[in-house]
Amino acid sequence: ILRRAVRYGRSKLDAPPGFFSKLVPKVVESLSPGFPDLTKAAGERVQGILQDEEVAFDRTVDRGMQFFDGLKAELEKEGAKVVPGDQAFLLYDSHGFPLDLTEQMALESGLSVDIAGFEAAMEQQKERSRAALREQQAQEQGLRPLQLVAEQTAWLSDEKIPVTDDLKKYTWNIRPSARVEAIYTEQGFVNSSAEIKDQSASVGIVLNTSPFYAEAGGQVGDLGLLTNEDGEELMKVKVVQVFAGYVLHVGPMPVTCAVGDEVFCEVDYEHRSKVAPNHTMTHVLNWALREVLGDGLDQRGSLVTADRLRFDFSYEASSGVSVADLEKVETLVQKTVDAGLPVTSKEVALADAQAIYGLRAMAGEAYPDPVRVVTVGSPIEEVLQSPGAEKWRAQSVEFCGGTHIATTSEAKHFVLLEEKGIAKGVRRIFAATGAVAETALEEAQRVEKRMNELESSSVEEDALMALQKDLDSLVLPAVPKSQLRDRLGELRKQLKKKQKKKKKGKVSKEEQAAALTELKEAVAEAKSLGKNFCVKTFQGAGVDGKSLREAAQGGEFDIAVMVLNQPSPKALECLAAVPEALQSEKAAGKWVQAALATVGGKGGGQAAFAQGAAKGVEEEALQVAAEAARNF
Repeated sequence: ILRRAVRYGRSKLDAPPGFFSKLVPKVVESLSPGFPDLTKAAGERVQGILQDEEVAFDRTVDRGMQFFDGLKAELEKEGAKVVPGDQAFLLYDSHGFPLDLTEQMALESGLSVDIAGFEAAMEQQKERSRAALREQQAQEQGLRPLQLVAEQTAWLSDEKIPVTDDLKKYTWNIRPSARVEAIYTEQGFVNSSAEIKDQSASVGIVLNTSPFYAEAGGQVGDLGLLTNEDGEELMKVKVVQVFAGYVLHVGPMPVTCAVGDEVFCEVDYEHRSKVAPNHTMTHVLNWALREVLGDGLDQRGSLVTADRLRFDFSYEASSGVSVADLEKVETLVQKTVDAGLPVTSKEVALADAQAIYGLRAMAGEAYPDPVRVVTVGSPIEEVLQSPGAEKWRAQSVEFCGGTHIATTSEAKHFVLLEEKGIAKGVRRIFAATGAVAETALEEAQRVEKRMNELESSSVEEDALMALQKDLDSLVLPAVPKSQLRDRLGELRKQLKKKQKKKKKGKVSKEEQAAALTELKEAVAEAKSLGKNFCVKTFQGAGVDGKSLREAAQGGEFDIAVMVLNQPSPKALECLAAVPEALQSEKAAGKWVQAALATVGGKGGGQAAFAQGAAKGVEEEALQVAAEAARNF
């Protein structure tokens, strides 16, 4: 709705960029008498959110409208009345135009949009993403990726090969037998491994039944072996994926295998026992986030592996989740672990499941009927007896087809490792359970001990740099890591006081490293807000040209970066590094010139890197130059 309004104002009313969010104060003024909750503070919050979104869209709206105008002219020339689906998808994917906005523009021009074609293009993009993930997983296992597309699954169906019965995937510590229904390679289906000439080939085997969990719902697939009756290894199973109901067990060239053979399935339950706690705690984390942050939070994705879990969720605060709230979330999850609550599941009619109060489900996801429901706490049978009871909100209840632990105590430990923004209004949390969490806690204790020793002794630059390096590289819980960073900042202040006696203008290695770390954090925050540039100011020496150039050439920045240093009250330094993809719209040399021109300075350079300076400047020069740089 916002983007439709912005586009209409820009194209029909000739409104300037940023006009929409500026309407908010008038709306608050006119409506607040009838809506007391619409306070000035609430209006400022709304205006801030709208402004961020408007700025993000403004970067592409002009190019998007130009693209549509060109497309409309081509259609008129051809006498066509329908915007092709792939072109509507290009507007969505490259220019941020939602489908309904493209439909509105088409309607204004007497055109319609090929909705089916748009949806097909969207599905193709999703499949490319899934294929890339499959390729990555295969490569991690030293394999070439295999997948069954429509042609292969249709062949299996035509050959009367039934889809794989995989109900045993929820049963642990079994070794069932299965029949080989098909053998697949990059060259197609074969009847026997003897027909495969390439000994380095990846081979996929379809069985009539399987206890292996196939990668789905964000959870990685099982690992294991296919053996003969005597337990002799036939093939290592390194990737398990499902295509149209056919479970494909992929591994390196088997010792011997033929269609019709009986094999025995040996799942690596030790590997699964590391994955399952992470999956169960993903559910509990989802519940805990809602408890702490409120109802306006929805899951946007997840990934569960043996090492850690990743959880993406909607959250509007641009500053992210506070350390205090992260600590509350982590405490809630750990209490659930310590309580040893039962984890139960059952397939339930979709309508009955959706009636459960407090149920969590993936926004926009289509679920089967019946659907599997997983509860942490009161058993699912008890929940179904009174689905509308508000007490179910006090525990995790989710739709899920993954594998889980029997009780929460099997997770042993839970720690939040990192929280960051990945897109406008979307945050990402990394966390871990079990041995990985325990190791992270132990590392935090060791680092804290070193911090205590530093705080009780004379502050030295090399010691601070070593500690900073460990804080950046070690896997530590997010909350103590943030607290340790704050304490390290205090030690830096002490060091700066100590170094005041040094030669004027000389910057220590530790100060330079700290400034560069601060710059990287600012760049990460800018990216999380959807920006393609970052302007960072420093009261003092800040980041020097050598450090910025080396960081940029090392591939650490994929957005345009400008640094403004004020080493003394009357002096200003300006540095810029711009990646190749952005140099046409924000060349470094022109960007530096535009920033410094406002304060009487000069500078220049190439499109990739430039620098300049201003002398005899006023006190507010740093802010003036920064504002000019942001508006360039």
